[in-house]
Amino acid sequence: MKTLEEVVAVLNEIRTGVRQPGVGDPQEQAGLFYYDEVLPIVIKAFCSDSSVIRQRLGRIDLLISMLGFSPETAILAHHALCPKRLLLLYSGNAISSIEVVRRFVVGQGPGQIAQPALNVRECPAAAPNAIIDMIVEAATEVRRQNSEYSTRIVVDITGGKKIMSAAAALAASRIGVPLVYIDGDYDPKLRRPRPGSERLIMIETASMKQDTL
Repeated sequence: MKTLEEVVAVLNEIRTGVRQPGVGDPQEQAGLFYYDEVLPIVIKAFCSDSSVIRQRLGRIDLLISMLGFSPETAILAHHALCPKRLLLLYSGNAISSIEVVRRFVVGQGPGQIAQPALNVRECPAAAPNAIIDMIVEAATEVRRQNSEYSTRIVVDITGGKKIMSAAAALAASRIGVPLVYIDGDYDPKLRRPRPGSERLIMIETASMKQDTL
């Protein structure tokens, strides 16, 4: 199996036109190669690096992720935390990212979930109160369904517009659940974080509680 450094080197060759694995724009071909060859290696390393946070959070019944133009963060958060259910909240201009997330999180492989466990909802990016209501509603529903034990919910605020992340953070504080954020060293040439630089950060809200509302 190739190392991350090796596949990133090939990625850069494709991006700059040095290598042409197919017909089309170099950036487009680089994007295809990234999802086929680079991201699977990034996921594996990211899960290993995030194991301490994963163990600390324990079983997660619902992960709520903001989704923007870049689907990678929702994919990485899902694989690192292994939730039983995933809710993606996206604004209209990020609809193309949904199928990419679906490709990596739905299935029978390690860290994947069945199709019914993935829920996708469009949210109005310019209406923060509506986003808060959607998150509170989702948390209330899953807590009601899992009333026989303490329900674990996590909100991932990495993707989407800034106002979406701000609203999600307020909602997490209201329902008393932790936030996660994926940081990384942005590479303007690749137009995404430098592969391998991604880090999972957990933020505990002031009113942390994981019991029923």
